[in-house]
Amino acid sequence: MLCQKIFLIVAILMMFFDVHIPICNGNTDKIVSGPIIDDNDWRDKKKITSSSGLETGEESWVLLKTELKEPVFAFDPTDDETITCMTEYKGKLYIGSCTAPGLTDTGSIFTYDPESHTWKKVFHLNEQGVIRMEVYNDMLYVPGYDANDGGWDLGNIYIYDGTAWIERRTVPRAVHTYGIAVYKGKIYLSADIFDQPSAGISLTSGKVPIYGRVVSSSDNGLTWKEEYRGPTQGQDVGLLMVFKNQLVLNARGDLVIFDGEKWKFLNPERANFLYVLDYAIDRDFLLLGTPFGLCYYDGKRSWRSLIFDWGYIRGMCKLGDYWIFNHYTLRDGFIYHGPTGTHNYPALKYGSNRPPFWADVTIIPHEVLMQDAVCGKDLVDVDRRQLWAGSIKMFQIRDLPTSMCKCLGRVYIGTHPEGRVLVLPVVKQGVLESAVYPAEPASYRISWESATPPGTSVKFQIRTATNRESLNDVEFIGPDGTSQSFFEKSGEIFKVAHKGFIQYRVVLTTDDPVKTPYLRRVTISKVE
Repeated sequence: MLCQKIFLIVAILMMFFDVHIPICNGNTDKIVSGPIIDDNDWRDKKKITSSSGLETGEESWVLLKTELKEPVFAFDPTDDETITCMTEYKGKLYIGSCTAPGLTDTGSIFTYDPESHTWKKVFHLNEQGVIRMEVYNDMLYVPGYDANDGGWDLGNIYIYDGTAWIERRTVPRAVHTYGIAVYKGKIYLSADIFDQPSAGISLTSGKVPIYGRVVSSSDNGLTWKEEYRGPTQGQDVGLLMVFKNQLVLNARGDLVIFDGEKWKFLNPERANFLYVLDYAIDRDFLLLGTPFGLCYYDGKRSWRSLIFDWGYIRGMCKLGDYWIFNHYTLRDGFIYHGPTGTHNYPALKYGSNRPPFWADVTIIPHEVLMQDAVCGKDLVDVDRRQLWAGSIKMFQIRDLPTSMCKCLGRVYIGTHPEGRVLVLPVVKQGVLESAVYPAEPASYRISWESATPPGTSVKFQIRTATNRESLNDVEFIGPDGTSQSFFEKSGEIFKVAHKGFIQYRVVLTTDDPVKTPYLRRVTISKVE
C-alpha cells in the first residue's frame, strides 16, 4: 500500500512539472534500440550544446546565418523590366514579372529553388501583366490583372495546386483584378467590375458604370457572387487579406472590414489616406506599406507611421527579430502610385525625365517597431540620430525595389528596371555542436539529409570519451582519426572503442554569400 501511495505521488508530481523519464533497461547509459542520435527537430535546444553562424529555419532545418548587410545580386530570371511580386510556395520562390502592368501583353511566373540555386519559367499568363500571388490552403492563387483575349466580358484567376495550372476565365465583367484571398472556405476577389450593360450597349462604350467590388466563389472559381460594391463609381479597390478571422479590403483609401456578415469602413472620416502597396501579417498586427509610409492595423484600429519620411514601401518581411523593408523616396516630391491601374507599380518608363530617387533596404528591430506601434507615435518623432545609431540599418541599392519575400529562411528582393533578384547575404561558415549522448563499444554509421548548392558544403566530426567531464578535453576528429579530416559523405562508418559518451560537430560553409547549405536531419546509429 505504501509503495502504491509513493508511486501515485511521484506520478502526480511528474504530471505537474512535466517530468520525462528516459526508457531504459536498468542502465541509463545503455542503448536500447534504434539510433542514438536523431536530430530531426532542431528547435529542441537540448540537442544542441553550442552554435555559431547558424540559424534554424521554419521547417526545422539549419542554415547559415543571414547578415544584415547590403543585398547582393542573386540571379536575373527574366528579360521583363520588373519583378512585380514574389511568394514562397512548397519550398520554392515563385516570382511574377512583366514590363509594366497595363502596358504590356504578357505576364510570366518563374520559380527559384534555393537548394540547387536554379530557376526556370513555369507559366505564362495571358494577361496585361501580373501584380500579385497569394498562397492559401496549400494552393497558389494569381489574380488576372487584365485578360488579353475576349474583351472585358470575363476576367481571369489562376490556380496552381503544385502539379497543374488552372485558368478560370469566369469573373463577369472584371477589368482589373487586384487581390485574392480565401476566407471561410470561399475565394474572394477584389476587382474593377462593370455593371451589367443594357441591351446593345458595349462595355467599351464608356456608358457602363464601373465600381470597385469584391466577389466570392464557393466552387473554386467556377461561379461568382457579388459581396461588396464601392459607394461611388470608379476603380477604388486594392489588395485583400485575411487577418484575425476578418477579411480586410483596401478600398476608397481606407480599410473595409468583413466579419463574415457585414462590410464596415474602418475610418470613414479619414478616407483617402491609405493606399496599400504591400502587407505583412504578424501575430498581433497587420503591417501595411503605402506610398506615404507604414500603417498598422491591430484588428480594432489603424494608424499611420511615417518612418524617415519614407515613400513607396514596396515590400516587407520579418527575419528573426528584425523587420526588413524595401522602399524608395523621391528627392523632389511624390509621384503618386495608387492601388489601381498602371500607376500601382514603379514600372513606367520615365526616360530622360525620370525623377531622382533613393532606393533603400531598411532593417528595423522588431522591438523598435513595437514601441512605435504600442504608443501610436511616428518614428519620425524619435531622435533620428539616436535611432539611426542604435537600431536602424539602411542600405542603398541601384534599382528600384519592387517586392520582397522570405523563402527557406532567406530574404529576396525584386527590382526594377532590370527585373533582377537580390538576396541578403549569409556568413561564410557556421558550426554546431550536438548534445552529448551515451554510447557503447561498437561500429556506428553517421547519416544526414542536406541540400548543398554548388560552392557549399556540410561536413561532420565526432568525439568520444569515457565520461562527460573529459569530453571537452577531446578533439573532434574525422574518419582518419585526426582533427584535420571530416565525414563528408552521408553513411560513413566509425568505431567507438569504449563505453562512454559521444558528440558530433557539424560545419556548414559557402564560398558565395548568395547560397547556403541546408541541414535537415542527422542520424547516428549502431551498425548491427
